[in-house]
Amino acid sequence: MRYVASLISALSFTALFTGPAFAQTSLPIAVELFAEGGGSFMTSGAWQETVPLAICTPSETVVCPAVAGPYATANMTSSFSKTGRFALGARTRFTKHDAIEASFSYSFNHLFLRASGVNSTTGQPFTESGSSFNRLQLVSFNYVRYFLIRSRVQPFATAGMGSDHFKGPLNSTAVSEGLIGGGDRFQFAWNAGGGADIRLRTHLALQFDIRDYMIGQPLPIRGTVQSITPSVGLIYRFQ
Repeated sequence: MRYVASLISALSFTALFTGPAFAQTSLPIAVELFAEGGGSFMTSGAWQETVPLAICTPSETVVCPAVAGPYATANMTSSFSKTGRFALGARTRFTKHDAIEASFSYSFNHLFLRASGVNSTTGQPFTESGSSFNRLQLVSFNYVRYFLIRSRVQPFATAGMGSDHFKGPLNSTAVSEGLIGGGDRFQFAWNAGGGADIRLRTHLALQFDIRDYMIGQPLPIRGTVQSITPSVGLIYRFQ
C-alpha cells in the first residue's frame, strides 16, 4: 500500500506543474467548503528500545519514584484502535481540473503499547503494557486533480503534506509511561488518495474519498504509522 501511495503522490505532484498547461482555464475561481466523516484505520509498529524496568505499580494511592534502572532491551509493539473521524476544509478550484485544498481532521485513536524482554539483573522475562487515549489531529495541504469534469460524477486524485499531532492523558505502567509522551508535538505527515464529487445541485455536491496517511507516531516512539481514512461528506460551492 505504501508503494501505491508513493506512486499516486508522484503522479499528482507532477500534474501540479503540467496540468494547468493543458487545463481549460475559462472557469472562474471557485471556493468550496466541505465537511466529512468516516473512519480511521491505523496500522501497528514494532521495534526495539532500551527501557527502565518497573520498580512498583502506580495507582491512585501509590506514587512510583523516578525509575533510574535497571535497564533492559525490550521488544516494543504499538497498535491503534479503529475509530471514527471527521474533517473540515476548504478547496479553491483555479481551473476546471485543478484545485488546492486545506483541511483539518480529528479522530479518537486509542494507542496501546507493549514491552517484553528479559531482566538483565535477574534473568527473568517481563512484560509491561500501557495505553494512551490520544486525539489525533491532522492538518493537510493538498493538490487535487479532477477528471471527467463535464459529468455529474467528477472523480479526482489528490496528494499533499502537513503535520500530525497526538494529544491525550496517559494510563500506563512505569515502563510504558517513559515511552508514551502523550505526543504533544507536531510531526510531518503526507497523504495520497482519490475519490469523486457527485453534483446534487448547482452549489451542492456529495463527496466520497479514501486517503492513505503516513504520519509520525506519538514521540518518542520511533517510525511512522499508516492510516487509511474512507470518508463521505458534503461540499458547498461559492462562485
